[in-house]
Amino acid sequence: MKGTVLRVVSGGTATAALMLVLALPVPASAAVTPLAHPTLEISTPGSDSFTRRGSIWVTGLACDPNAAASDPTAGIASVRVFAGNRDDPTAEPSRHNGRGGYLGGATIAGTMVTGNGLDMTAVTAQTSRLSLGNPDTSICKSTTAGWRVLTSALKRGAYTLNIYALGKNGMETVQTAALRVDLP
Repeated sequence: MKGTVLRVVSGGTATAALMLVLALPVPASAAVTPLAHPTLEISTPGSDSFTRRGSIWVTGLACDPNAAASDPTAGIASVRVFAGNRDDPTAEPSRHNGRGGYLGGATIAGTMVTGNGLDMTAVTAQTSRLSLGNPDTSICKSTTAGWRVLTSALKRGAYTLNIYALGKNGMETVQTAALRVDLP
């Protein structure tokens, strides 16, 4: 009888412990951060700027607000500049390259030399690129959120520049700037 009582008591203790574990709340997993559109600021050209014919520098800051501080690209995959709206097939053709004329894009900064000599892709990337210094961390916390694009040559006329920043998370932001190109 003694053995039966001992088995019932220990079985009851195990059952009580199991019930306690099942009754405890399950800890919540880490909160999922929702995808955020990139922050995009245009430094140059300013809105309604005037410039001479030829290539111009389009510069600014772009970052994913949720990107890790250690990410050298500030969470940005690319920044592209268009004359006109690239997504509207009914828009008036731009004076540059037809509908939504592509003017240039920023790439991640590359190295200038490879083991086999000069890397031409990296050389051309030195004109337009991401991961430049960020002097104002109040807009983007990353110190490498700067970007620049050297556009193809612009002809005389008025342009609406559309600048698109694509985050590594797939989200995109667009900003516009008006530009007037006149005599050389």
